[in-house]
Amino acid sequence: MTTILRQGRIAWVAVYATLLLAACSDGGGSNSDTDAGTDAGDDGGTDEECTDDVWVDTFDEAECPDMSGWDDCVVHVRTDGSASGDGATWATATSDIQDAVNTARCGVIGTELCAVWQVWVAEGAYYIFEKCNSNTVYLRSDVGMYGGFDGTETSLEQRDPVANETVVSCADGAGGDAHCAGAFIAFDVSGAMLDGFAITGGLTDEYFGGGLAAAQSELAIRNCAFRENRASAGGGIYTEGSSIDFVDCEFSANAASDFGGGIHFEDADALIESCTFNGNVVDEGGLCGGAINVNPSSAITIIDSTFTSNSAPFGGGVRAVDATLEFDGCGFVGNSTEGEGAEGITYRCGGAMEIELSATSISNCVFQDNTSEDSGGAVFFYFDINGMIEDSMFTGNTAAQGGAIAANSGNVAIRNCSFSDNESVYWGGGVVLAYLANGTVTDSSFEGNLSTAGGGVHVQEIDSFEATGNAFLGNSASRGGGLSVASCPAGEISNNVFTNNTANHGGGMYLSGCPPVASCTFQGNSASEGGAAYVRDSALELADSILWDNGDAGITLYEDATATVTYSDVEGGWDGGVGNIDADPLFVDAAGGDFHLQSGSPCIDAANGDLAPEFDIEGFSRIDDPDVANTGIGTPDYVDMGAYEWQG
Repeated sequence: MTTILRQGRIAWVAVYATLLLAACSDGGGSNSDTDAGTDAGDDGGTDEECTDDVWVDTFDEAECPDMSGWDDCVVHVRTDGSASGDGATWATATSDIQDAVNTARCGVIGTELCAVWQVWVAEGAYYIFEKCNSNTVYLRSDVGMYGGFDGTETSLEQRDPVANETVVSCADGAGGDAHCAGAFIAFDVSGAMLDGFAITGGLTDEYFGGGLAAAQSELAIRNCAFRENRASAGGGIYTEGSSIDFVDCEFSANAASDFGGGIHFEDADALIESCTFNGNVVDEGGLCGGAINVNPSSAITIIDSTFTSNSAPFGGGVRAVDATLEFDGCGFVGNSTEGEGAEGITYRCGGAMEIELSATSISNCVFQDNTSEDSGGAVFFYFDINGMIEDSMFTGNTAAQGGAIAANSGNVAIRNCSFSDNESVYWGGGVVLAYLANGTVTDSSFEGNLSTAGGGVHVQEIDSFEATGNAFLGNSASRGGGLSVASCPAGEISNNVFTNNTANHGGGMYLSGCPPVASCTFQGNSASEGGAAYVRDSALELADSILWDNGDAGITLYEDATATVTYSDVEGGWDGGVGNIDADPLFVDAAGGDFHLQSGSPCIDAANGDLAPEFDIEGFSRIDDPDVANTGIGTPDYVDMGAYEWQG
């Protein structure tokens, strides 16, 4: 179903030579003075014909001036500085950011004052569009660039990037529609820093990196905002073969025509911490990754970051293929798949993220009100995935399949998560797991989710499925209000509670080819057929469970389906099987949702210890009530029926 899309490598210098030449071909090569700011590449206002040889980086370390007279490792830049200023102090500041960066690099290699030099850039807007041979700023190794100064500071700690916004703009400073191709380039640099800038107006529809492009580099970007930049890939940033740390950065209203409205990673490593991604898009007719697109051989860690209102034809927030990903403490709200994809791409999956061929860990995250027109309102896993989702919350997400999560092929584990008020049209209001090698859902809650099949969870043709320690509360579907399982030959369904779920068939569960069911509590579910469970074309093995107050038909068998029920409390009784009872289980407070057993319950010490899990749904060990004769069997012979072990 999915076409794996890979971008080829690029010859950076040649590409950007062409890129920048194209940006200047409409007359952008002339320098015009404006009142709004200064030209970071200003050489005194002369006009110059844009020729091929001015587009490459002409800086030559061998031509650095003598820096022995410097006694500080800081170069200063102001909007009202002089193009000929040396930048040694605020009073002699230069107006040219690139000249300052080059001077700082010369200081690194020409003196022993500091291993890393700094460029301090005062508040104001620096328009780098206007000079055709300076339509970008090249970062240098071991040079840190810092914005947010008012022009009087004597230490880095005195600056305030919020109060003293420093803008590097690719927009036409005269207010026209023209833009330069990109603000910053990092090529084969290490130890570089960009801190305290707002980067805006980069426009390069045919190439990569509207705000910044990095290749074969190692750098850090902190306290920066990338706003309203645009490119074919990486509207805000494009990076290839690089390692970048992002801390406290903002990506808003950036756009790409193909990949990665905010950031595009290619064979890259990155840490993204405490960043925000808002309103970034990939155009209709494009591909993927509204906020972030990750291509093969990348390793990306994202911590304590938020993704809101990003969109793309697929992977509205994040899309990744053949990568290693870690998300911890992140929020995804209102992201979506929107618009038709590129020619031949007919599906739109993963409102918050679409992940393929990748090892992925998601923990302590919130997914709310994300939407997909196809699969995975919040998360779509596809094509030989290895995914772990734990300690996360999913609420109000919607899709055609898998209102919150859809997983297709590979191995997926969901642990200690909550799913509420998610909705899908077809399968899995909360989660759909299909065509996997292994799928597990443990210690999670599903409440108020809605679908046609599997209001809480739908499982379809997977080799092994495990559902243990879960609560299915008030979910609805046509088939399987809480859980729907089709064609699953191995695994277990144990230590689960199903209550107040509704369906036409199988209020609690709908089963068609299923693993054994043990130590579950079914209470207050309802359906036209099979209030607790509806079984079709398969042989149900159910043990050590409680089925109470689920309507007239607790279990319905369709056509040639069979059920072996043992050591269970079944309201109305069950013909055949051993160890079954028909007696009020004496829940502590069924109406209030407390299904612990009262002292004296007939379900205490009455189950088959050989079939029950070692611990109950809350992780408690099995206890032998000395006041109750053990009517169960197995080892131990004092296990209780249902999901909760009586603790005295």
